[in-house]
Amino acid sequence: ASPWCAWPRGMPVMVRSLEKATDHNGKLGKIVEFDESRSRYTVLLDDGITLSLMPENFMQKCNIEVAGLSRKPELNGKVASVTGYDDQTGRYMVLLSSPPVALALQRINCIVCLDACVTLEGRYTVRCQSGEEIKVRFDKVIC
Repeated sequence: ASPWCAWPRGMPVMVRSLEKATDHNGKLGKIVEFDESRSRYTVLLDDGITLSLMPENFMQKCNIEVAGLSRKPELNGKVASVTGYDDQTGRYMVLLSSPPVALALQRINCIVCLDACVTLEGRYTVRCQSGEEIKVRFDKVIC
């Protein structure tokens, strides 16, 4: 059995930040299992290849709601699909469906969907399912 903190089986993911097998970056797949002893996830890619990945080498395919844009306020409230994350700029690469527009958004301009699994970096107060409160910075949350 996977620990409570493991990302769930079947969760759709995108491979990212691989330094040796860079040809797999950007590929889509699903989590098959978590190997607690190695702290790695087995991911079955859509092309049939299986990879053993550390959590920092994939991100959940999820949606965000655009928020707080002052230069393009007409996009606030729109839902976008996360297509990537740029480690250099700290921005999500997202695709709006209507109108079909690709954007690079700061984390502060993204409201992550309710069922998203995230990696936390920093401090902000978050209430966990157990009722416990922890501190996390909102700009340090990555899908």
